[in-house]
Order: sequence, then C-alpha cells, then structure tokens
Amino acid sequence: MKKNVVFLFSLVFLSSPASFALSLTDLLIEPLVGYSLSGEAKQENAASEDFDGTVFGGKIGYSFLGLSAGLRFDTGALELESGTQGTTDSDYGAYGIFVGYDLPIFLRASFTHYISSEQDIENVGVFEGTGTSIHLGFGFLPLVNLFVEYHDHKLERNGVDRDFNWYLLGLSLPLDI
Repeated sequence: MKKNVVFLFSLVFLSSPASFALSLTDLLIEPLVGYSLSGEAKQENAASEDFDGTVFGGKIGYSFLGLSAGLRFDTGALELESGTQGTTDSDYGAYGIFVGYDLPIFLRASFTHYISSEQDIENVGVFEGTGTSIHLGFGFLPLVNLFVEYHDHKLERNGVDRDFNWYLLGLSLPLDI
C-alpha cells in the first residue's frame, strides 16, 4: 500500500505543471567586482564627502526565460575624502533581493532592494539603513558582463541621517547552471 501511495505521489508531482516549470529554471550564480565612481555621502549639518573604492559581491538565484530573481550581497572598502577632515577609511556591506531581465541582444538590467545596508566609518561608527540599485550590463564575451550601476542608500546612526550614493563600474560572471 505504501509503495502505491509513493508511486502515485511521485507520478502526480513529476507530471505536474509546477514540476515542468521548475525543470526549465536555471540556478544563477554571478560573482562581481567593481569600482565606485562619483560617490557622494551627504549628512545633516556636515560637509558632503566624496569617496571611491572597490566593491565585491554577487548574486544567487534562479533564472527562467531571461527573467532572474534572488539574493544579492555586496562588501567593499571605500575611502572618504572631506575638504575639512581629510581622508577616512570606510567599510561597506549590504544584502538584499534582486529581479532582473536578460535581453536577447546581450543587454542585462536588474533592480536590487537592499534590505540591510551599512557603512562603518573609521573613528565615527556604523551607519545602518536600506538602499536600492539599478544595474545595466552588456555581455561582450560569452561569460563576462561589463556593467554600470547606480546605488542610493539611506543610512542612519543615533538620529543622524546620511544619504550615500554612487556609480559602480565593474565586471561580473553570470553563470546559469
């Protein structure tokens, strides 16, 4: 009796439309590296700071007929430059969810909502908040994607708001397995 129930369950599940759709999806793994350009951090009652630095990260999720969705994480080391305080080191980290689409002409676009974003500034402390990014990429080799992203993060520490935005120019390796 148990064998019949297991056989029937397997037959129904394996022949269902949901199983068929899952068989068409690919696992997406996309490591990335980039350099932040034109970064600016604005804080209440303080001079704005320019910054640049390297960012490493990646995406993991699923892709289906050009549409992709999943988790995104970033980390990096940024160098803040203020006209009054000189140069300060900062660590950046964020994770969130993304949705994207690959056009047939080697163009890729995606949007990421960062659920958690933080910037740890040397001798100041940690600012935490959320953010978004818009990604536009071009695949010029079979597995290499050149991209530009715009990041906008709203951070806060002890009631002090900080707007943190920049452009990220980089390379990624989108792998659909």
